[in-house]
Amino acid sequence: MNNSSTIAEEFKKSYSFASLFYTLYRLQFATLCQFFNSSTIFDFFVSLQNNI
Repeated sequence: MNNSSTIAEEFKKSYSFASLFYTLYRLQFATLCQFFNSSTIFDFFVSLQNNI
């Protein structure tokens, strides 16, 4: 029985780590979206296209 409880604790640890990683990923993704939505970045890309 000891073995199964250890597996459960490992699963809990990995699950909390995964949810933490997912939260960080979501935050980073939101920041990236904000970054690309800002008009200055958009104007910068447009000016790059025009220069080519």
